[in-house]
Amino acid sequence: MIRVLSGLTTGLTFSVCLLATSLVFGQQYPGMSASGYAGGAGYAPSQYYGQQMPQQAYGGHSGYMGQPGGTPAYMASPAQLMQGFGGEQVGPASFRRKAGQRVASRFAPAPRPGGMAQTPRWFDIAVDAVFLTRDGGDGAGVLSTEGIAGQPVLSTADGAFSTEAGMRFVASIPLNSGKVLEFGYMGLFDHSASETVTSNGNLFSVLSDFGTAPFGGYGETGQANEHSLSYRTGMDTVELGFRRRWIDPNDRWQGSWLAGVRHFYLTEEFGFNSVSNNGFLDYDSSTVNALTGFQMGADLWLAASNGLDIGFFGKVGVYGNRIKQNSRYLATSINPAVETDMDDERASFVLEAGVMANWRVNQNLAVRAGYQVLLLDGVALASDQFSENPPFLQPSSSSVLVDDGELIYTGFNVGVEWMW
Repeated sequence: MIRVLSGLTTGLTFSVCLLATSLVFGQQYPGMSASGYAGGAGYAPSQYYGQQMPQQAYGGHSGYMGQPGGTPAYMASPAQLMQGFGGEQVGPASFRRKAGQRVASRFAPAPRPGGMAQTPRWFDIAVDAVFLTRDGGDGAGVLSTEGIAGQPVLSTADGAFSTEAGMRFVASIPLNSGKVLEFGYMGLFDHSASETVTSNGNLFSVLSDFGTAPFGGYGETGQANEHSLSYRTGMDTVELGFRRRWIDPNDRWQGSWLAGVRHFYLTEEFGFNSVSNNGFLDYDSSTVNALTGFQMGADLWLAASNGLDIGFFGKVGVYGNRIKQNSRYLATSINPAVETDMDDERASFVLEAGVMANWRVNQNLAVRAGYQVLLLDGVALASDQFSENPPFLQPSSSSVLVDDGELIYTGFNVGVEWMW
């Protein structure tokens, strides 16, 4: 948790420095108003949308109808009803709506000659490269010692995971009045770690309580020459939500709230190996966590006058977690292998938070960067399934599914966003 707080502090400090620089040295784009954009139109950072265009008597266009209750000043043809006044497209059939129901975009161009409407925004698409480090939380356990009940030399926390690259994709469809339908995916992460310790017949494992029960350990794992571990984990998540945006009258502060569903798919594989003069032992375990549930979130953005926007976001959710676990022991004295499979269900908790900075390159393109923390609590980690109960005794002790693990991802992201 100290690592998480430290990371968030770093991200917040970075964001404040960017904002201060932008407010002091930022210059407005040519033709921008004092609020920093052409015509002072309502802004939403990146895929964010601002104020609603004024509702008119018919389809959002003045000139369709006369005074209220009067005779129509102009009767539109069926083709014009499908296209909108002045040739403006109403949109795909599945999302067709009146032009006056669209929300204004900060990046909308100036009105066309002759008073024709601005080009509508139909989609926002963002693609990020995400660099995350995996942390298994406080569930580390000692696996081996040098000497009987001696100094620990190998634990499940060893073989630190390196920072791995994944990707994030976000697509937004504006509806009306600041409402947005949002789809997101983040994943393709494949973290792996390994560690090996060697000694001249002086390694003892947790299976014999480090050489004390029985004294001197078991033949395959006590008085061993080599102990090693391997660990691999993958994570993918997909979400679908409804977002409602708002903007203050000065177009400076803006934000949104979010509600929707989300699914996580977390897979892990853990292995422990021992080699001694008396034989060998191979242990492997794998877990699958499939989390599905409801989440809520919010964000807050501050827009500077030079195209830089600083934002903070958070999401929290409770999920139903369906867990599958498999364990397998193979040793010189255990052949064929002893294998167990277990299933379980439980409630899990997920928290995601971070900071973001967007820089507007032009009316369609923005570059973005940020820092984020993702916490999953109540998951089955493969390393936690390594039981202290020795498999050499008959009858063998029953296996127990451990599903109270905690997993933390922290890291940076950088990407682009295209608005059309």
